[in-house]
Amino acid sequence: MRKWRWQLGIALLLIALYGVTHVFAVWWHVPVLLSAPTAVCDLEPRSAISTDGGWLASVWIQGRKINDGCVSRGTAMLRWVTTDAAQTGWSNPIALPLPTEYATGCFVHTDVALDDSTAHVAATVWSPCDDMSANSAILHYTCNLSTGACSPATIASAQLGAEGMRFSDTRIVLDSQNRPHIVYGRGDHTLAQGELFYTRNLGSGWTVPEQLSSENAYRPSLATSNGRIHVVWQYHRDYVDTLGRLRQRGDVHYRYCAEEGACNPVISYLYPTTLVEPTYPIPDVAARGDRVILTWNVCADVDNNPPCESFYLIYARSDTNGSEFSAQPLEVGSDIELHSINISTRYYAGSDDPENPGGEYGMHLNPSVAVDPAGLPYLVWQMQQGTGCVLTTTHAITAEEVGLGFIWAVGSLPQFGDGSDIRVYPSLSLATAGDTQALHLTYMHTWQEDQWNRSQVFYDVAGPARPIVQLNYTERTSTLPLERAQVITAHVAQQDGTPFSNVPVMIETTLGSFDPNGYGVSQLQTTTDAQGTTTVTLYSNLVGTAQVSAWIDSVVNTTWDVGEPGAALTQTWVFSGTPSLSVLSEPVEAGQSITVTVRDHPYADLSDPYSNGEPLNYFMWWCATDAPEYPPAQQLGDAFQVNINTWERIKMVRVPMGMTGVYHIETHLDTGGNVPCGNTDSLVAASATLTATAAPPSLTVSPGPVMGGDWMTTTVLNHPYSDIGGEPLDYYLWWCPVVAPTAPLTQQIGEPFQVDSDTWSRPNWTFQAPFSINGTYRLETHNANVETPCSHADSRVAVSASIEATSDYPPGPLITLNDDQPYPDMVIVATLRQHANGVYDVWWCTDYGSVVEQRVVSAVTVNTDTVPTSVRVPLQVSGLYHVESHTTDPGAGCGNVTTYVGSSALIRPYHQIYLPLVMRARR
Repeated sequence: MRKWRWQLGIALLLIALYGVTHVFAVWWHVPVLLSAPTAVCDLEPRSAISTDGGWLASVWIQGRKINDGCVSRGTAMLRWVTTDAAQTGWSNPIALPLPTEYATGCFVHTDVALDDSTAHVAATVWSPCDDMSANSAILHYTCNLSTGACSPATIASAQLGAEGMRFSDTRIVLDSQNRPHIVYGRGDHTLAQGELFYTRNLGSGWTVPEQLSSENAYRPSLATSNGRIHVVWQYHRDYVDTLGRLRQRGDVHYRYCAEEGACNPVISYLYPTTLVEPTYPIPDVAARGDRVILTWNVCADVDNNPPCESFYLIYARSDTNGSEFSAQPLEVGSDIELHSINISTRYYAGSDDPENPGGEYGMHLNPSVAVDPAGLPYLVWQMQQGTGCVLTTTHAITAEEVGLGFIWAVGSLPQFGDGSDIRVYPSLSLATAGDTQALHLTYMHTWQEDQWNRSQVFYDVAGPARPIVQLNYTERTSTLPLERAQVITAHVAQQDGTPFSNVPVMIETTLGSFDPNGYGVSQLQTTTDAQGTTTVTLYSNLVGTAQVSAWIDSVVNTTWDVGEPGAALTQTWVFSGTPSLSVLSEPVEAGQSITVTVRDHPYADLSDPYSNGEPLNYFMWWCATDAPEYPPAQQLGDAFQVNINTWERIKMVRVPMGMTGVYHIETHLDTGGNVPCGNTDSLVAASATLTATAAPPSLTVSPGPVMGGDWMTTTVLNHPYSDIGGEPLDYYLWWCPVVAPTAPLTQQIGEPFQVDSDTWSRPNWTFQAPFSINGTYRLETHNANVETPCSHADSRVAVSASIEATSDYPPGPLITLNDDQPYPDMVIVATLRQHANGVYDVWWCTDYGSVVEQRVVSAVTVNTDTVPTSVRVPLQVSGLYHVESHTTDPGAGCGNVTTYVGSSALIRPYHQIYLPLVMRARR
């Protein structure tokens, strides 16, 4: 068993050509791009395979774009592939270096022959590159394909441009001892009047070139067998017809040369006079043992009106190693003799017009022939089909018992392309695969763009074991959202199930994505494992049917090209759910946090056929069912998205303030900022009704008793934020007497204020109690600035609990301060009053703000009714504080009721220290 590997870009494709037990009637193709993806002028590929079938090499000319056209003058490129396990895939391309004396030159033609892992490359060079009087040479390189190293070029033949001549076509073969033999053309600087020359290197250097042909000789082709070098070429006999038209007519000339001896005389096959329309033959030759096969084309037109629109394919056979051939060439496939060829209907579409879609290389059939170990010929040639050109093949299955003909294969035969592109100029090699042959060839893929022909070089192989791509199902329907992720498995194997590993498989979908988010990535390249399988997961957030394709992307263009094995399936997603909302608690209170469960809300817009599956934004609204218009409907929280896998969302939301009545919750799509309640165009789902109650406005206040000037806190609750028109309301906080002396103290606390728009409250409002208060008071909020607010019931919103106030110290232990608004790190005086005789510690304690709780004075001895002590304000204070006295005890501290004795009023330290400005004296 032999395995061929080649590199496809950065991917690795493993293809096995199996033996006798793995031969099938069908053929497979896996085209591979040998050119650089950006190359557009790669021309005239030639390929060769080693005798043992272990190495395959290809060379071509990487031409250049000049004046919107390609010229076949540039760089000679070499790539190879092998069955050797040390190399995986096609090698990187190698550009052959120019010798120093031809450093300004460029390559024009090249050819390759193989001695196992050694490549012999022959190339024609012109220097300077584009000079019409350029010097030229035939160069020979040897390249070690195992290491990728090429020797410096040796010059097999040289020609000075000053002599009015230069070299052209170059072909190389290796003899039975793997010594190189080269044939090349030489003509004037227009390459007219060409002659062929032959040189060889038998171990002591290149021989003096020997002229093989007379003038008008072009397009040589070489083969070697049984000690002979076989050469076939085209002999031009152009003429002007009776209408003054230059016509293309060419004969086929052949001769052989002994490896170490002389060359035999020329054998000629003249263009048949029975054919009305002339053309060039474009001949090729192959040999094995004593079997030599020549092949060429002749024109099949009957209208004597150029260009030639159809061709016959002809061959001649020798079983005497080229000493003699059949007197009459025969037609490939029918064995009709050439002089009677016009009775054949086996002709192939083509053109000898250089304006055809393939340009110069699309002319004629350009046949290429190879002979298998049994001496049977295999042929490949181009022909026009549809709007392009395909490469078609045939082969002989046995030799005729009488005469020099063959019995040819019929039925399904390998064809490269389907006419949707242009494949031309094939070069064929054979490799044994069991009891049949694998056809390896390189060719040009051409096209027109911007009115000039472009070309790249491809490799393809037709073998007896076609890779089959199978997918794990054909059609499938899944339900969203729980089945949004669908596993797809591709299996690449032969028809008998033998897997292909390391095959680059491209998978593409028209809906959904291979990214878990369900959008964005619609194409993915994977590689098969040892079992020939690769598995991907396709995700969708949309309903619809995905067309999923999987193929071997051997051309490395992410497109399923003709000839690339592949398979397709459909994956359909449906959605049968109903969007809904559910609320866990009922009834609810304004300001209460409740849980809302959102179910079956599509992750993406199912109504938009052009949506790519990106997430939708939903908006949740509190809407009235049977409730006052004020407060109005409100959006609950920000826009949200559902979970991609469940299409659900659990949201904690707050019941809007002031709501009293029957309500429900709705989800909507984007409404552009309008209130959407009841809008069926944007409505997605609605909850069951909710009964809501709202707490009345209220005030809380720090408990008394208080003394004049003490710091107090109040919290304003449930005060509507705005009026019916939506404008924020101003509120006023007043200190109002309840039972007080005859001159009660009424005083506004602070400036007008507004409550928070979401909570309708103002928490922890710190203020200083008025001085000279004695009696019972309360706080009141009013929504208008009236002259006598404490007795104005119409503007009153809420009242606090009663506050007992006194200007005298209340009975019992307490602490008074000389400053209740100190700076951080300032020393204040705390006086312990009405404490029993004993020893006490003083603690700094937090009411609100930055937590600072620490012992600030230790072991204060009390033996009188008032004992002052110094207290340093901590540096970290920010908020409201007080000091506490505690009995000396290890467990003493802020809030310990067991050790607690007395407390001060609230302390409100300044957060920042402002230094006084110093007026500087004038100078």
